Amino acid sequence: MPGIVVLRIESGLFFANIESVRAQLSQAAMRPGTKTIVLDPETIPFIDVSAARMLDELATELKRDGVHTART
Repeated sequence: MPGIVVLRIESGLFFANIESVRAQLSQAAMRPGTKTIVLDPETIPFIDVSAARMLDELATELKRDGVHTART
């Protein structure tokens, strides 16, 4: 559907990779016409506290910029 970007991260989310994941999510949100970002967690075996905080902070920032977030 136009305006919806679905991203699938194929590893755990933890302190060592959160900046890379954040950059990928932010880059996808900046694509012209993007209104919603969906994070498909099917292949994420674990999320540590620092990654959970990053996802929450990023969702708040994206919402402020007019991009909705969804977690499946």
